[in-house]
Amino acid sequence: FLSVRLGASYHGYRCEIGRTFVIGTAPAEWQIELYDLVFAAQRAGREALAPGAAYRDVDRAARHPLESAGHGEGLLPRTGHGVGLEIEEDPQLAPTAMGKLDACVPVTVGPGVHLPGRG
Repeated sequence: FLSVRLGASYHGYRCEIGRTFVIGTAPAEWQIELYDLVFAAQRAGREALAPGAAYRDVDRAARHPLESAGHGEGLLPRTGHGVGLEIEEDPQLAPTAMGKLDACVPVTVGPGVHLPGRG
C-alpha cells in the first residue's frame, strides 16, 4: 500500500484528504480484505456521528470492526478528530476522550490499520 495525505487552506480554514493505493498491477487478496474492513470501520464510525454522541462512543464504533477482525494492535491511538481552523484539532475521537459532539463542529472519521512491513 501507498498512503497519500493532502491538505489545503482557504481563508484560514483547513482540510485534508487521505487516499490509499496499491503499488503494482493488482491488489493481493489480503489487501482487498483489509481495505474493505477499514472502509467498514469508517462507515461504522460515521454512522455513530450525531449531535450529543460521546467522542469515545464514535471511536468505539469505528474500532469495533477492526478489533473484531484481530487488528487491534495495528490501530492508531484515535480514529478521528476535528477539522477546521487546524487540520487536526479537537475534538479527538479516542478511547479515553471526554465530551460529546456538537452539531456545528466538523470532524473526520479515519480509522486505519498499519501493518509493519506490509503497509
